[in-house]
Amino acid sequence: MAFLYYVLAAGVLLWLLVALHVCRRTKPGHKHRLAHEEANINPKCNLGRAASVYSIQGQRSHMEDAYYGDHTKGFFGVYDGHGGARCSSYAAQNLHELVFKHNYQEQPQLALQEGFKELDRHWLEMAALNMWDDGSTGVVALVVGRTLYVANAGDSRAVLCTKGGQAVDLSSDHKPAREDEKARIEKLGGRIIHYGTWRVQGVLAVTRAFGDRKLKQYVSAEPEIKSWELTDDDDFLVLATDGVWDVLSSQAAVDIVRQAIGGGGPNGAGNGSGSSTSQPMDVKGAAERLTNAAYSYHSADNITSLVVNLAAYRNQTAMQYK
Repeated sequence: MAFLYYVLAAGVLLWLLVALHVCRRTKPGHKHRLAHEEANINPKCNLGRAASVYSIQGQRSHMEDAYYGDHTKGFFGVYDGHGGARCSSYAAQNLHELVFKHNYQEQPQLALQEGFKELDRHWLEMAALNMWDDGSTGVVALVVGRTLYVANAGDSRAVLCTKGGQAVDLSSDHKPAREDEKARIEKLGGRIIHYGTWRVQGVLAVTRAFGDRKLKQYVSAEPEIKSWELTDDDDFLVLATDGVWDVLSSQAAVDIVRQAIGGGGPNGAGNGSGSSTSQPMDVKGAAERLTNAAYSYHSADNITSLVVNLAAYRNQTAMQYK
């Protein structure tokens, strides 16, 4: 009899615990509160009026995107974590500092390359001690003088708007289906296996990233770096995680941003014919419009968009965009 009593009591207690768990998960505002709590993975930005950013958890159960921007130094980045938010948060908090400590004004490409490598090395040391297996993509932009540099590892993307609204990709996604990446990994003894999509060792859907210590022999953090000499044709730059690119083309994203800023160009006409005397465009709200558009197209991922007004750097007026 006593045994039956204990079984009944345990059953009631289990039922109460389950009910409490369900109530906590379904409490109104829970998802928004989670998104707000996860938002502190991003360090304090200094975007001024030169840029705008908007990041949402979307349909995912956790927020793993992160971002950083400092308009006074012309550095902006977005980071898309996988397997957790630790690595993306670490990248957002530290990559710019690692780049700045090198001679980035004189050797920007070398500073970006060394910054990526150093961050990956530091993260892997911590990950090994704590048994962390997560990783993160990263795409960053650095403006030095009138030259724009973009460094990328993974499938976040940088897209330039130029010449009357034309989209120009300044990064190439590091996907396992990309022939040169596939060949690189197979040369190292790895395999590209289709499991829902093409994956490294059947696990990871990108071929370059920070972290991913168990796949590090194949998954490189070496960035691809491209440079672009800014002219009056260049209006803005979009940096976004793949929550945008899963559902929107580069050109569609540029079109959405141009509509958000009232035509697009620095003179309001959106024709890519800016000049030093034209009124600067206002990108405030442009990133929010792009992120919300991706969500409306049923993106199933976290979604982060960062839009940079390049007129601020073409005309060397970034410090005025406070």
